[in-house]
Amino acid sequence: MLVMAAVDAGPRATFSYIWTIENFSELTYIDLKSPSFVVKSIGDTLWYLHINEYVGYFCCIETNDFSKKKSGGIDFEFSFLGADGSPLISKTSSEPRLFLNLMNWATFLERWAQFIPNNTLTVQCRMWLREREIPTDVCYARTRLKTFTRSFIWAIEDFSALHSSAAEDFRNVTPDERKVYPLKPVTDKGPFLALILYLKQNSESEDVYVRFLLEKGRDYAFSYDLSVLDANGKVIVSKVERHRIEYGYAILPFSPLISKNKLIANKNLFLPNDTLILRCSFEVCTGVFSNEIEFFTPNVSSVVEEEKYFHSAAAEADDSLEFEEYFVK
Repeated sequence: MLVMAAVDAGPRATFSYIWTIENFSELTYIDLKSPSFVVKSIGDTLWYLHINEYVGYFCCIETNDFSKKKSGGIDFEFSFLGADGSPLISKTSSEPRLFLNLMNWATFLERWAQFIPNNTLTVQCRMWLREREIPTDVCYARTRLKTFTRSFIWAIEDFSALHSSAAEDFRNVTPDERKVYPLKPVTDKGPFLALILYLKQNSESEDVYVRFLLEKGRDYAFSYDLSVLDANGKVIVSKVERHRIEYGYAILPFSPLISKNKLIANKNLFLPNDTLILRCSFEVCTGVFSNEIEFFTPNVSSVVEEEKYFHSAAAEADDSLEFEEYFVK
């Protein structure tokens, strides 16, 4: 069902583009483009919204299929909308590059319940011409993400028997220096996943490392939350990693999870029966399930483009696995 947000033209007539993104979660890696459109009262420029998270910022919103000449004389306002369609945060721009950073990731998480009602993010872009009036027009678009989520507990028994490794690369860690947790692929064609845990001696401490290995995961978005639990199920330490996978395989980086000394110092609580307990939740976004404009007024044109998914046909055609020993097929 199409949910209409309130369109307030304010002192000037505006074009409003309201974009709803469904199947959103705290682990969702953001790099998405909206359906394309043309605003006839402004010109023949093909527009779309692009939201992308960068280091230090939650989201950069831009319209970028245009020349600077075509973008001149246009003011833009970008907003995140609440469940009732009203703006929760808004910023305006008249710069030729036409993009804005609305907020950082920490602030977004603090207001998660407001910004993501029912796992849905709604973005609004409003446009004005400075030199002349335009009709008040509106366009509603919807994107549905194709995501897979899993959570599991990994109990590493006989933890004290695990040898420390001096290897800089996990691929050089010997079998007696590592523990492997293979996961079933989320689809028939991948990506194949595995967790590799090992101890590494650093300059001042011996630390627990966990690497997430993905293969045949080209152009997938992937995020995970990894926690160490005590005997009562309480989180001792937790870390989140978020990545866009752009190669045939990826070894997701992870800083040291926890020091061995910290675990041993309180081993009855942190290592019950010599067992290290990890909890992992992860999300894989394999592409856009649907991306379409649902409604527009007469001065707006919908532009249908060929669907593009994160994975490539070339990657799917190659069934070989470089790290086959780590995976469940």
